Amino acid sequence: MVKLSVLVTFCNQRQYIKRALDSILAQKTNFDFEVLIGLDGVYDGSEEIIREYTDKHDFIRLYKMSFAGMDTIGIEKASLNRKSLLEKAEGEFFSVLDGDDFYGDDRKFQKQMDVLSEHPECIGCGCGHVFYTNERVMKEARICEETEFFTPERYIRSGRYIHNGSIIFRNIFYFGFPHDFPHNFVNDTTLTMYMMKFGRLACLPETMYMYQMSEDGIYQGESLPVKDLYGALGGEMNLRYLPEYREALLKKYDALFYRVYRNRKKYDGRQLAAVRNFAARNGCRFVQAILEYTGGGYIGRGFARLKCRYMLKHKNFGKKVKKRKIACWTGFPNFGDMFNLYVARYVFRWCVVPGWKEADLWCVGSLLSRLFEVRHENGKTLDVMGTGMQREVRMPEDFAARVRVHALRGKLSLEKLKELIPVKKSVVLADPAVLLRKMVDKSRVLPGGRVGVIPHYYDRNSEYLNNIKASGIKIIRVEDTPIQVARDMLSCKCILSSSLHGLIFADALGIPNRRIVLSDEIIGGDLKFDDYYSVYYENPEEAPETIDLRKTTVTDETIDDIIKNYVNVERKMDEQCRALLKIKIN
Repeated sequence: MVKLSVLVTFCNQRQYIKRALDSILAQKTNFDFEVLIGLDGVYDGSEEIIREYTDKHDFIRLYKMSFAGMDTIGIEKASLNRKSLLEKAEGEFFSVLDGDDFYGDDRKFQKQMDVLSEHPECIGCGCGHVFYTNERVMKEARICEETEFFTPERYIRSGRYIHNGSIIFRNIFYFGFPHDFPHNFVNDTTLTMYMMKFGRLACLPETMYMYQMSEDGIYQGESLPVKDLYGALGGEMNLRYLPEYREALLKKYDALFYRVYRNRKKYDGRQLAAVRNFAARNGCRFVQAILEYTGGGYIGRGFARLKCRYMLKHKNFGKKVKKRKIACWTGFPNFGDMFNLYVARYVFRWCVVPGWKEADLWCVGSLLSRLFEVRHENGKTLDVMGTGMQREVRMPEDFAARVRVHALRGKLSLEKLKELIPVKKSVVLADPAVLLRKMVDKSRVLPGGRVGVIPHYYDRNSEYLNNIKASGIKIIRVEDTPIQVARDMLSCKCILSSSLHGLIFADALGIPNRRIVLSDEIIGGDLKFDDYYSVYYENPEEAPETIDLRKTTVTDETIDDIIKNYVNVERKMDEQCRALLKIKIN
């Protein structure tokens, strides 16, 4: 399996091709990577040079884009080119490289991948960059003095700029794009900020990315007013696709919006028409309003937020988007808890940020027991959307009036909760992790036929894993992203898991599976597993037997028996998915 996809876009940059590709080939890594090249279709001799590389290296592939008959501006062409390559990327991680830029350190990939391996909670890792022109270093942009980790809010407010091309991201787009992905505007800042919805961004102190300040570049080749105009378009797109950070972004772009207003009469007719068309196609009403404003009198920098009446028409302007804090256990990173962010954004289209003590939305995980403890001091309404119990709890006074139960993981959670608060008969019994079925394209099955083993976080180093004697074992890490775990599972014929969500993911993908026991460390013991199976089996005796690896071994014959006797619950899961998707949460 390819570890990293390097996405390179070229647009009339013939003179820089060899430098860019040679800097990729010079990378010294202990993993495999692929290089996907997107050429914008304009003939300048670039294809012949690129073919020299594709003929020598089978991991380099060329894709030609055609924009014939399309009314597009430069940044839109680059975005569509980049998105096309993202759709084709096979790597667990990806990085983008503009054709006129290059890498200045042959250990860049390895250094960043080492950080991402050590910090699975991070969605990406960047580094400093160097402004480079005419074979000469103009300026070194060192972001930090030592490795730092940025949340979106901290990154926006810091005023620092981690160049998108310097970052290696986890590939969360392997099975498709979320509903709120900025399809037509995958520019540098928007992509970086969008990815940070799914985790922190690490940054190394080294300056390893060389940023070419070329006069013929899509962005650098434009005049300053046009750069501001492109920046304003990006600013509005960021405000639309990143409503969680609206206030910080408005402050960030306030001066930029004002400069566009001030210079609106300096744009020539052709530029203005192209930008207006782009703005209209992509719903950039704010930028349209700035360009078309003809009112008299002085409008100061507050114009960006206060004076544009068109701003109020856009659904993400003029009013705050309701932001929910979704319960996400951060004691250690694991794909089950991380799936909260994915199901919220891919499926339910909620605007959420991860939280714990302030969470008011409880979804994936055995968190119901924690809910009563964590939020009893806060008077807000709490929405329960499929979480389950793992142990007995006591309920604080006045809690019943503040909790709305829409879904629970299983019958055992329902019975225990009924002892504490009134529960509606219409409550859905389903773990939201079954919605993986709505996110994953199962046709993208990877070649394999291995036996996937998913040890719970507490079981990672268990000596009893050696009791699995079956051939073709693949250890799947709970620290990986939900998308990566699903990819790994699709290469397996059978799953053995001491993690509950390993079993749920396997059932959602239709892969035969069985629970294994490696220790008594897992909180809740059998309760959460019995709770999950209670939805599919009326009689607990019918549920799949547990394999205690402390007392027995697993052989190829055991695996064959699991596959032969596996009860597929996909039809029931489809019913659960439909019921979950009908739930409306204000």
